[in-house]
Amino acid sequence: MQVTDFGIDEGGPFVKVPSVKGIRRSRLRRHPSNLVKRYIANDTAEAVELQCTLAETQCNAASKEINAICARHGISTPVLPTPLFPSAYTTENRLLRFLTNPKLTPFTLHLDNHRISYALTSLTWILQLPDPHRPIQKTEPFMRITAYRLRRTKATSMVLSGASPEEVAEALDHSNLNSIKHYFHYNLELQEFINTTHMASPEINAAVQMWCGKFMEEIPDRSALRPISGLGSCNSEEPCPYHPTVTCYACPKFRPSRHANHEGALADITKFQQMLGSNSTGAMAQQVEAAIHGAKSVIIAVKELKE
Repeated sequence: MQVTDFGIDEGGPFVKVPSVKGIRRSRLRRHPSNLVKRYIANDTAEAVELQCTLAETQCNAASKEINAICARHGISTPVLPTPLFPSAYTTENRLLRFLTNPKLTPFTLHLDNHRISYALTSLTWILQLPDPHRPIQKTEPFMRITAYRLRRTKATSMVLSGASPEEVAEALDHSNLNSIKHYFHYNLELQEFINTTHMASPEINAAVQMWCGKFMEEIPDRSALRPISGLGSCNSEEPCPYHPTVTCYACPKFRPSRHANHEGALADITKFQQMLGSNSTGAMAQQVEAAIHGAKSVIIAVKELKE
């Protein structure tokens, strides 16, 4: 890739990436028909822009040495493109090999694939992410970072977010769907595992049991219920001695609605708790704490019942 592959249009910042999967496409290298435009996030664009500036500085420094070598060996000084990742290893033998081979000359300043792979692998020791599958007794129990792991992580995240096989294949630069089928097979197993673990959660089961049969929509005769600020209804026949909408979620008479904005109510109760601060440590503080727990349980129960 070169610094000219980075740009911004009406769709946002982008990079042009050469397709490399497949013998025919890899031979095309930087032919215009072989470049794929991929839009990138703003923070990624900032990082690429900084790298472009650094690359230009490095290549300008190397150009003096290249001019001197060309003069000594009677070689015409070529106009070299600026790679996104320049090589710092500009020995005379290496430069001569590239400068005297027309097919290699455009890549004189490029960092080779082995050193790019090494730079990625070095992230293993920089990040030091624990590897859950490696025994603790190992001297380096860290997750090994490689280009393949990054591709696999991208594919997995796309499948989990609902991307189609065509979208995953396009993102990974595959020309057909055969090479990405295993991602979908693996993620079906992963989703089943997550769902099984999810349903086995004591907190989720407790939340569902706590409000089972108490939702307003589950009560056949709602004539005796009194509405409460769009959150649900109250089953009490007497005036509320507490603080309606704040302590309702801790009250056994409360019948929440499945369609109410319980997330918004939880946010309001949390703000009320913050307003109380340390000024109240008695029954009021306990009621608010119980209401927050109840509101969270309602939110979980509603999600579970929808699924």
